Amino acid sequence: MIFNCQPATPHPVFRKAQERWQGHPLLRFQDLHSTLTEKAASKVQQQTLDLVAIIQQLQERTPSRFILFVEDDFVLCRNGLLAIQYALQRTSTTHHGQWAALRTSYGFNGIIIRMEDLPSLALHLRQLYTQGPPDLLFAEWFRKQRPRPLVAFRHNLFYHVGLKSAISNDADRFIPRCYELLFDWLQHDELFRVEECAHEDIWPCKTEQEVLLQGVGRQLDATVDCDIAVKDSPMPWTSDRFRMCIKLIPRGVQAKV
Repeated sequence: MIFNCQPATPHPVFRKAQERWQGHPLLRFQDLHSTLTEKAASKVQQQTLDLVAIIQQLQERTPSRFILFVEDDFVLCRNGLLAIQYALQRTSTTHHGQWAALRTSYGFNGIIIRMEDLPSLALHLRQLYTQGPPDLLFAEWFRKQRPRPLVAFRHNLFYHVGLKSAISNDADRFIPRCYELLFDWLQHDELFRVEECAHEDIWPCKTEQEVLLQGVGRQLDATVDCDIAVKDSPMPWTSDRFRMCIKLIPRGVQAKV
C-alpha cells in the first residue's frame, strides 16, 4: 500500500503514480485520513502520528503475514526483494519464529514486523509520540519484546535519495550505499555486529550449523595473508570511506568496530 500523508495539499507525483498503476493487483494507493485526536507540535511528531494512522489502516485492509515499512525517499537496491525474501527466511528459520522485527535498512525504513505485532507497535508510538522520532521509539518498542530479538540483516538494502529530513539532519551527512554493512545511523542493539557474526548474514546468529562447525577447520592466525581476503570486500557497492579505510589498516592490526 502506498499512502499519501498530505491529502489536503496537491501531490502530483503521488497522483501520477496512482493514475499509472491504478488497478494493479499488488498495489493500492490510499489518501491517509487520520481519525487520531492527538495534535502534533512538530514535523517529527506528525510523522509518528501518521505512522500510527497507517498502521491502523494496514490492520483493516491487509491480509499479509508481514509488513515492510518503506519511506518514499529510499530506493530499493538491486535484487533487493530477493535479498529481503532470503533475510526473512533466514530470520524465521534461525529464530524459529520467535523474533520481534527484522531490519534491512535504517531510519523507519526497511523494517519488517509480523501482522500480530502491529497493534502493540501502534499503541507504543501513539502513547510516546512526543518523546522522539519514530525510529527511536521503534527501538524502545522492540526492547520491550525481549526475549524475542530484533534481527539485523548484514547488508543495507535501501539507498536514501532524499535531501530533506524531518529531524533536520545535514544534507551532506554520510549515506550508506547499497549492500554496505548495516551499521550507521542505528542504535547499538539494532545494527549488524560483525565482530560477533563475521561469517553470517543475520545478527543474532547462533545457528545449529554454527554449533556443529565449532572447532572444525584451521583457525586464522596473525600470519594470514590479507591480499585475498580484501578481494572479498564488496568494493563496487561500498563507500569511499570504506575504500579509504581499508587501505590505511596495517597488516596484522584488527580494525575497531
